[in-house]
Amino acid sequence: MTSSIERRRRPPSAEPRSPQLTRTSWLISAIILSWSCSPAPSGSLALTSEGKDLAAQKAELDRFLRIRVEPLEIFYDGWVHDNSSGLVPGPSDWEVVGWIRAAPADLAVWADRLPEVAEIAASKDLAEVLDNMNLSRDELQWHQGPNATLGFARGLMVFRVVTQ
Repeated sequence: MTSSIERRRRPPSAEPRSPQLTRTSWLISAIILSWSCSPAPSGSLALTSEGKDLAAQKAELDRFLRIRVEPLEIFYDGWVHDNSSGLVPGPSDWEVVGWIRAAPADLAVWADRLPEVAEIAASKDLAEVLDNMNLSRDELQWHQGPNATLGFARGLMVFRVVTQ
């Protein structure tokens, strides 16, 4: 039998935890987790080139992809979610997929500034854009830019821009 003095000498880790303390810790953790994971007020914004003139399309797209050519035609579709509000503010998330038609010589200069890649990640949205343009992945010369995958061919640049 152990004396009360010996019981007091036990390290705190050997003491059984109070069930009330454990439940309280879990409850506080659950509340904090639910606050941090609760959805922010609707900050999602759909992006589309439809119904806008070329200058407005270029200005909107330039927020996500610096356009280094004078476009003849632009098409894009995507979304942006503003994460600047909420318990833990952060940078916005986005994904924009589309194409830009421009003078082939201008696009070649743009492509030369970016590292070429042999393989690109599969993307359902990018595959749909290629299908709509009657292009295969093999027909394009692929390049990787910051947050962007770009494919160049025949006066056309196909792109997918996404936050990492």
